[in-house]
Amino acid sequence: PSQGASSSDPEDMAGNLFDIHSQTPNGDFDDINNEAGQITYYYPENAPGFADRIRPVDYTENTVTIEAEDIFPDDWTFENGCPEEPGGGGPKEGLKSRMDEADFKIDSTENLLALFVDAGDTESLQTEVDNSIPPETMEVYNELMSKSPWLSDTVVSTAIEKENVLPGAMIRDIMVANPQTAKSDKLISKLDERWDPLPEYMKAQILQGRSIVSIKEETESRLANFILKRAKAYNALVRYYLKDTINPQSSIDSLMALYSSENSLAAKYGLAFLKLEQEAWSEGFGVLNDIPSQFELSTGEADAHSQMVTYYNLLTDLAQEGKSFSDADSAQVETLFDIEAAGAGIAHVFARNVLLALGEIEYEEPIILPDLFKSSEAMADYEELINKAAEAPGYIKVQPNPAKDYIIVEYDLESETAAVVEINNISGKLKYTKDVFGKKDQFTVDTREWNAGIYIVTLKINGKLIESFKFTIVE
Repeated sequence: PSQGASSSDPEDMAGNLFDIHSQTPNGDFDDINNEAGQITYYYPENAPGFADRIRPVDYTENTVTIEAEDIFPDDWTFENGCPEEPGGGGPKEGLKSRMDEADFKIDSTENLLALFVDAGDTESLQTEVDNSIPPETMEVYNELMSKSPWLSDTVVSTAIEKENVLPGAMIRDIMVANPQTAKSDKLISKLDERWDPLPEYMKAQILQGRSIVSIKEETESRLANFILKRAKAYNALVRYYLKDTINPQSSIDSLMALYSSENSLAAKYGLAFLKLEQEAWSEGFGVLNDIPSQFELSTGEADAHSQMVTYYNLLTDLAQEGKSFSDADSAQVETLFDIEAAGAGIAHVFARNVLLALGEIEYEEPIILPDLFKSSEAMADYEELINKAAEAPGYIKVQPNPAKDYIIVEYDLESETAAVVEINNISGKLKYTKDVFGKKDQFTVDTREWNAGIYIVTLKINGKLIESFKFTIVE
């Protein structure tokens, strides 16, 4: 979700240098043409001499959010923003130290997210929303607003589905309060699946969140950065052990220990194949057999694992027979064809490369080009919708905001009708109600006895919530 990170460290920036161009985009998105999920691109703002090259200008605005960051020191260069790894990553002790430091930061950031996202219990909050009933509308609404902007997409998705409890105006408020939700195409599409879809101006108000980076996203960005730093140190350490020609056996032992302690599929596969190279075939097979019990594999991962086991068995058979792939018999070659045809995981790539080397198949790597017309069309649709944010009818307003002794409530309806204005505190307790008539009017509410805090005024017609507005009372 992030390219670079919200940080003052030069190494945390995205670090790309773009061609020197004018500051006027021409619409072909040649800086960043992103047709995938929404990303936030962080670049160093205070970079003397690089101002024309570090900030992307021509990019797909509907899927890219540009964020400037002040970095330290302020003499940013490409070299200190993207430094090389000397000697394959440096001495092994230094790499281990960097992994330990990253692990500490990963744990603390994950704990922070676990504490704040959905108040620390996504399953419970989702169940509460899913089981809610219409009389609990204000209670559910206030609880979701109070946990913003830390709501997960899981909870927001459930809230969108509860159409009988949460009307469109409330869903709009919840998603605006959690701007990260605007970056989810799945959630935006879900809005159109409601029996009573949100009007386009409300969707536009939600989509404006694509240009906002919430505190939840910033925290997730820091986590992604720490994970990346750990991965860089880990991969450099693996390369260090593999390239060691002075104490190769010691490094192999260290690499086995590293793979064994690493809790990832890639590490376990690496350990199994390292055992194979050491002719500890049964031990490697044992590592593979333990994977389904150690990891919760998805359907795709389970298929890929099955093919990896088949490929490993083939390698083991060849090694025990003292043969190489060039000596493989017809049955073994057929096994390679089966693995390649399955197309599951990295094993099918291994099998395909062996078949290429044996001259059994021909293969040309596909070149995938972006669909510029699709990108341009998506951009035009997005701009057309976002412009409708200004078309909101603004049924109800409150001034002054913040207020102290009084507020003036103004309503403006599309036609003359009877309506009800209600004011609740953030806990959902009703503080004021008034029947209103006519197309438009203003009235004053005495708030001198009200406690300081956040209040929500709502306009209802025939029991249906039409619009809501949040205001603050101060001491």
